[in-house]
Amino acid sequence: MRKAIHLLKYNAKKGVLRGIEKVIKIYFNSLTFLSSDLIIPIPLHKKRLKQRGFNQSELLALIIAKYLHIKLVNNNLERIKPTPSQIALNRKERIKNMKGAFRLKNEEELRGKNILLVDDVYTTGTTVKEASKTIIKARPKEIYVFVLARAI
Repeated sequence: MRKAIHLLKYNAKKGVLRGIEKVIKIYFNSLTFLSSDLIIPIPLHKKRLKQRGFNQSELLALIIAKYLHIKLVNNNLERIKPTPSQIALNRKERIKNMKGAFRLKNEEELRGKNILLVDDVYTTGTTVKEASKTIIKARPKEIYVFVLARAI
């Protein structure tokens, strides 16, 4: 999985999404408790998006949204802080790096909804925690988190 994610993120090899899609479908077929109204990918800062040309979390969220027939919301949660890559940062540095990184454009869209937040990799949880703290301000019903891989 590490190699597939690296090929996608750093080499723009979107062909790996076919295999990843199979894994995602197997995972969601095994769930019986998930009830989401909206899917929100962890956004990239506009500078990083311009450099990379795509948001890998959004590509994953799109696969899930199509498979589960759930609305994808990719323009409400916004990364307002151009955070450097976290790959070489320790836990304390990651927390400082992500503090205040996100904002919502429209809280009303999320109020009372079950949200599925999607990211590619969970290392310390700092990114999804900070994004969740931002989403909580909109008073959703529940926030679930899906990550493709857990870093060790």
